[in-house]
Parts: sequence; C-alpha cells; structure tokens
Amino acid sequence: PQAKAVGRHAASNIAHRWGLEDAQAARMVELWLANKILSYDMCDPKSKLKGLRVTDQAELAEKAEKRRRSNPEMGGRRSGGEADDEFD
Repeated sequence: PQAKAVGRHAASNIAHRWGLEDAQAARMVELWLANKILSYDMCDPKSKLKGLRVTDQAELAEKAEKRRRSNPEMGGRRSGGEADDEFD
C-alpha cells in the first residue's frame, strides 16, 4: 500500500501536526534524509515494507568525530601527532 493512501506519509503527517504546507513539510523530510537525520529502514522483512526512522545520532556523531580526527583541515591531528590547535 502507498503510505499516503493509508495515512503513513511522513510529510503529510508533519504538515497536519504542525500546520505547515505540504510542500514545506516534504522539503523538511528531504533535507532530513539528505542530512542523515532520517533514513529508510525495513519495517517488516516478510512484506518488505520500508519506512522512515530517526537515524542513531550517537553513531553519526562518532563517525563524524573519527573523520574530524583523521583530517587536519577539520581540526584533527597532523601526521606527526602534534595538536593542530588549542581545541585538541
């Protein structure tokens, strides 16, 4: 079944709950997907039904911190191991 037809459409529910225009709510969902705040996940393996879920923010933060530490341009450590700035 289509999510919109059975009342499971995220953008429609957000628009209704918060009094937003459908297009504005749809754009919010698009941005949340692009920024990995939301992701698609299998809800029911038997029917292969997929839905949106809130991404584990702790896991994303850990990955971002690892990238930051390995990239000197993002304030991480240089190859010699010395601190890049006073924030390390």
